Amino acid sequence: MAANWDFYSLLVNDKPASIFVDLDAIATAPDAALPFMAFVSLKLRHPQADGLCGPEEYEALNKLEDALIPALTQDDSAFVGRCTTAGRRDFIFYLASAEEWCADVAVAMQSFPEYNYQQGMRHEPEWPTYLEFLYPGPADRLMIEDRRVCRALEQHGDALQAAREVDHWTSFTDTKQRDAFVAAVAEQGFQLRQTTSQQDAALPYQVQISRVDTPSYASISSITLPLSELAARYGGRYQGWGCPVVA
Repeated sequence: MAANWDFYSLLVNDKPASIFVDLDAIATAPDAALPFMAFVSLKLRHPQADGLCGPEEYEALNKLEDALIPALTQDDSAFVGRCTTAGRRDFIFYLASAEEWCADVAVAMQSFPEYNYQQGMRHEPEWPTYLEFLYPGPADRLMIEDRRVCRALEQHGDALQAAREVDHWTSFTDTKQRDAFVAAVAEQGFQLRQTTSQQDAALPYQVQISRVDTPSYASISSITLPLSELAARYGGRYQGWGCPVVA
Protein backbone atom coordinates (compact mmCIF):
# COMPACT_ATOMS: atom_id res chain seq x y z
CA MET A 1 0.00 0.00 0.00
CA ALA A 2 1.29 3.48 -0.85
CA ALA A 3 2.63 5.58 1.99
CA ASN A 4 0.39 8.61 1.54
CA TRP A 5 -2.80 7.29 3.10
CA ASP A 6 -4.73 9.07 5.82
CA PHE A 7 -8.13 9.22 7.45
CA TYR A 8 -10.72 11.83 8.32
CA SER A 9 -14.14 11.93 9.97
CA LEU A 10 -17.36 13.22 8.47
CA LEU A 11 -21.10 12.58 8.24
CA VAL A 12 -22.51 10.30 5.54
CA ASN A 13 -26.30 10.43 5.26
CA ASP A 14 -26.29 12.26 8.61
CA LYS A 15 -24.43 9.39 10.30
CA PRO A 16 -20.86 9.43 11.68
CA ALA A 17 -18.34 8.06 9.21
CA SER A 18 -14.60 7.53 8.90
CA ILE A 19 -12.82 7.49 5.55
CA PHE A 20 -9.34 6.09 4.95
CA VAL A 21 -8.09 7.18 1.53
CA ASP A 22 -5.14 7.06 -0.85
CA LEU A 23 -4.30 10.76 -1.16
CA ASP A 24 -1.76 10.17 -3.92
CA ALA A 25 -4.36 8.73 -6.29
CA ILE A 26 -5.60 12.28 -6.92
CA ALA A 27 -2.54 12.84 -9.13
CA THR A 28 -3.76 10.36 -11.77
CA ALA A 29 -7.52 10.31 -11.17
CA PRO A 30 -9.44 9.50 -13.22
CA ASP A 31 -7.23 6.75 -14.60
CA ALA A 32 -8.57 5.80 -18.03
CA ALA A 33 -7.00 2.36 -17.69
CA LEU A 34 -9.21 1.59 -14.66
CA PRO A 35 -12.77 2.55 -15.66
CA PHE A 36 -14.73 0.21 -13.36
CA MET A 37 -15.50 1.03 -9.73
CA ALA A 38 -15.91 -2.06 -7.57
CA PHE A 39 -16.66 -2.51 -3.89
CA VAL A 40 -16.80 -5.02 -1.07
CA SER A 41 -19.20 -4.01 1.71
CA LEU A 42 -18.82 -5.78 5.05
CA LYS A 43 -21.40 -5.84 7.81
CA LEU A 44 -19.57 -5.11 11.05
CA ARG A 45 -20.00 -7.76 13.72
CA HIS A 46 -19.54 -5.46 16.73
CA PRO A 47 -20.26 -1.87 15.71
CA GLN A 48 -20.37 0.87 18.29
CA ALA A 49 -23.61 2.71 19.00
CA ASP A 50 -22.58 5.37 16.46
CA GLY A 51 -22.15 2.73 13.74
CA LEU A 52 -18.35 2.88 13.65
CA CYS A 53 -15.95 0.04 14.32
CA GLY A 54 -15.60 -0.98 17.96
CA PRO A 55 -12.21 -1.77 19.56
CA GLU A 56 -13.05 -5.45 19.95
CA GLU A 57 -13.24 -5.75 16.16
CA TYR A 58 -10.07 -3.86 15.18
CA GLU A 59 -7.82 -6.91 15.10
CA ALA A 60 -10.23 -9.03 13.08
CA LEU A 61 -10.83 -6.26 10.53
CA ASN A 62 -7.12 -5.57 10.18
CA LYS A 63 -6.48 -9.26 9.52
CA LEU A 64 -9.27 -9.34 6.93
CA GLU A 65 -8.02 -6.19 5.20
CA ASP A 66 -4.43 -7.47 5.13
CA ALA A 67 -5.69 -10.50 3.20
CA LEU A 68 -8.40 -8.87 1.09
CA ILE A 69 -6.48 -5.96 -0.42
CA PRO A 70 -3.55 -7.96 -1.86
CA ALA A 71 -5.96 -10.58 -3.19
CA LEU A 72 -7.99 -7.99 -5.11
CA THR A 73 -5.29 -5.59 -6.29
CA GLN A 74 -3.08 -6.58 -9.20
CA ASP A 75 -1.45 -4.58 -12.01
CA ASP A 76 -4.89 -3.98 -13.51
CA SER A 77 -6.63 -2.74 -10.34
CA ALA A 78 -6.20 -0.27 -7.49
CA PHE A 79 -7.53 -0.02 -3.96
CA VAL A 80 -8.27 3.67 -3.33
CA GLY A 81 -10.00 3.81 0.05
CA ARG A 82 -12.59 2.61 2.51
CA CYS A 83 -15.51 4.12 4.37
CA THR A 84 -16.88 2.93 7.70
CA THR A 85 -20.37 4.10 8.64
CA ALA A 86 -23.78 2.82 9.78
CA GLY A 87 -22.40 -0.56 10.84
CA ARG A 88 -20.66 -1.30 7.54
CA ARG A 89 -17.18 -1.01 6.07
CA ASP A 90 -16.95 -0.47 2.31
CA PHE A 91 -13.71 -1.13 0.42
CA ILE A 92 -13.47 0.76 -2.90
CA PHE A 93 -11.42 -0.36 -5.92
CA TYR A 94 -10.97 0.65 -9.55
CA LEU A 95 -10.49 -2.08 -12.16
CA ALA A 96 -9.46 -2.46 -15.77
CA SER A 97 -12.07 -5.19 -16.22
CA ALA A 98 -14.97 -6.37 -14.07
CA GLU A 99 -15.22 -9.85 -15.58
CA GLU A 100 -13.60 -11.77 -12.71
CA TRP A 101 -14.60 -9.49 -9.86
CA CYS A 102 -17.36 -11.61 -8.31
CA ALA A 103 -15.26 -14.77 -8.41
CA ASP A 104 -12.18 -13.01 -7.03
CA VAL A 105 -14.13 -11.58 -4.09
CA ALA A 106 -15.70 -14.95 -3.31
CA VAL A 107 -12.28 -16.59 -3.16
CA ALA A 108 -10.80 -13.79 -1.03
CA MET A 109 -13.67 -13.95 1.47
CA GLN A 110 -13.59 -17.73 1.91
CA SER A 111 -11.22 -17.33 4.84
CA PHE A 112 -13.67 -15.04 6.65
CA PRO A 113 -17.00 -16.90 6.81
CA GLU A 114 -17.99 -14.99 9.95
CA TYR A 115 -18.49 -11.82 7.90
CA ASN A 116 -21.57 -11.12 5.83
CA TYR A 117 -20.70 -9.07 2.78
CA GLN A 118 -21.99 -7.66 -0.46
CA GLN A 119 -20.01 -6.87 -3.58
CA GLY A 120 -20.67 -5.08 -6.83
CA MET A 121 -19.23 -2.93 -9.58
CA ARG A 122 -20.21 -0.36 -12.19
CA HIS A 123 -18.67 1.43 -15.14
CA GLU A 124 -17.32 4.69 -13.69
CA PRO A 125 -14.61 6.13 -15.97
CA GLU A 126 -14.70 9.59 -14.35
CA TRP A 127 -14.04 8.17 -10.84
CA PRO A 128 -16.74 10.15 -8.98
CA THR A 129 -16.71 7.76 -6.02
CA TYR A 130 -13.07 8.62 -5.41
CA LEU A 131 -13.08 12.28 -6.45
CA GLU A 132 -16.43 13.33 -4.97
CA PHE A 133 -16.84 10.96 -2.04
CA LEU A 134 -13.59 9.47 -0.76
CA TYR A 135 -11.17 12.32 -1.42
CA PRO A 136 -11.35 15.01 1.28
CA GLY A 137 -12.59 18.50 0.56
CA PRO A 138 -10.36 21.51 1.27
CA ALA A 139 -11.22 21.78 4.97
CA ASP A 140 -10.74 18.08 5.69
CA ARG A 141 -7.53 18.06 3.64
CA LEU A 142 -6.19 20.95 5.71
CA MET A 143 -7.09 19.21 8.96
CA ILE A 144 -5.21 16.12 7.78
CA GLU A 145 -2.12 18.26 7.19
CA ASP A 146 -2.56 19.96 10.58
CA ARG A 147 -2.60 16.55 12.24
CA ARG A 148 0.53 15.51 10.35
CA VAL A 149 2.47 18.57 11.49
CA CYS A 150 1.40 17.95 15.09
CA ARG A 151 2.49 14.32 14.77
CA ALA A 152 5.89 15.39 13.43
CA LEU A 153 6.33 17.74 16.39
CA GLU A 154 5.45 14.92 18.79
CA GLN A 155 7.98 12.65 17.12
CA HIS A 156 10.64 15.24 17.96
CA GLY A 157 9.66 15.25 21.63
CA ASP A 158 7.14 18.11 21.64
CA ALA A 159 4.25 17.68 24.09
CA LEU A 160 2.15 20.25 22.16
CA GLN A 161 1.36 22.09 25.38
CA ALA A 162 3.59 25.17 25.22
CA ALA A 163 2.64 28.39 23.46
CA ARG A 164 5.18 29.60 20.93
CA GLU A 165 5.48 31.59 17.69
CA VAL A 166 3.58 29.70 15.00
CA ASP A 167 4.30 30.73 11.40
CA HIS A 168 1.74 30.55 8.58
CA TRP A 169 2.29 30.92 4.83
CA THR A 170 -0.17 32.10 2.18
CA SER A 171 0.14 32.98 -1.52
CA PHE A 172 -1.74 35.49 -3.69
CA THR A 173 -2.11 36.53 -7.30
CA ASP A 174 -1.20 40.19 -6.69
CA THR A 175 0.20 42.48 -4.02
CA LYS A 176 -3.11 44.29 -3.46
CA GLN A 177 -4.80 41.06 -2.36
CA ARG A 178 -1.79 40.09 -0.28
CA ASP A 179 -1.67 43.43 1.52
CA ALA A 180 -5.41 43.36 2.22
CA PHE A 181 -5.00 39.91 3.78
CA VAL A 182 -2.10 41.11 5.93
CA ALA A 183 -4.20 44.03 7.18
CA ALA A 184 -7.12 41.72 7.99
CA VAL A 185 -5.06 39.22 9.98
CA ALA A 186 -3.28 42.01 11.86
CA GLU A 187 -6.63 42.70 13.53
CA GLN A 188 -6.50 39.11 14.84
CA GLY A 189 -3.06 39.55 16.38
CA PHE A 190 -0.92 38.15 13.55
CA GLN A 191 2.35 39.88 12.74
CA LEU A 192 3.94 40.13 9.32
CA ARG A 193 7.22 38.20 9.18
CA GLN A 194 8.12 38.64 5.51
CA THR A 195 6.83 38.88 1.96
CA THR A 196 8.43 37.19 -1.03
CA SER A 197 7.68 36.78 -4.71
CA GLN A 198 8.20 34.03 -7.24
CA GLN A 199 7.14 35.36 -10.61
CA ASP A 200 6.81 32.00 -12.38
CA ALA A 201 4.36 30.64 -9.78
CA ALA A 202 0.59 30.53 -10.23
CA LEU A 203 0.27 32.55 -7.00
CA PRO A 204 3.49 34.56 -7.11
CA TYR A 205 3.14 36.74 -4.01
CA GLN A 206 3.80 34.98 -0.71
CA VAL A 207 3.42 36.21 2.83
CA GLN A 208 4.60 34.75 6.13
CA ILE A 209 2.73 35.75 9.28
CA SER A 210 3.03 34.60 12.87
CA ARG A 211 1.25 34.66 16.21
CA VAL A 212 1.85 33.10 19.60
CA ASP A 213 -0.39 30.04 19.86
CA THR A 214 -0.34 26.49 21.20
CA PRO A 215 -0.16 24.04 18.27
CA SER A 216 -2.23 21.20 19.70
CA TYR A 217 -4.35 18.60 17.92
CA ALA A 218 -7.42 20.10 19.56
CA SER A 219 -6.83 23.74 18.65
CA ILE A 220 -4.66 24.18 15.57
CA SER A 221 -7.40 23.72 12.98
CA SER A 222 -9.48 26.41 14.68
CA ILE A 223 -6.64 28.73 13.63
CA THR A 224 -5.77 27.36 10.19
CA LEU A 225 -9.30 26.96 8.84
CA PRO A 226 -10.26 30.64 9.33
CA LEU A 227 -6.91 31.69 7.85
CA SER A 228 -7.55 29.48 4.83
CA GLU A 229 -11.04 30.92 4.38
CA LEU A 230 -9.72 34.47 4.71
CA ALA A 231 -6.94 33.84 2.19
CA ALA A 232 -9.49 32.46 -0.28
CA ARG A 233 -11.67 35.54 0.23
CA TYR A 234 -8.77 37.65 -1.00
CA GLY A 235 -8.04 35.36 -3.94
CA GLY A 236 -5.17 33.55 -2.25
CA ARG A 237 -4.34 30.13 -0.90
CA TYR A 238 -3.25 29.07 2.56
CA GLN A 239 -0.08 26.99 2.26
CA GLY A 240 0.45 25.65 5.77
CA TRP A 241 2.14 26.30 9.08
CA GLY A 242 5.19 25.45 11.13
CA CYS A 243 6.84 26.25 14.44
CA PRO A 244 9.88 25.42 16.58
CA VAL A 245 9.91 22.22 18.61
CA VAL A 246 9.45 22.82 22.35
CA ALA A 247 10.68 19.65 24.04
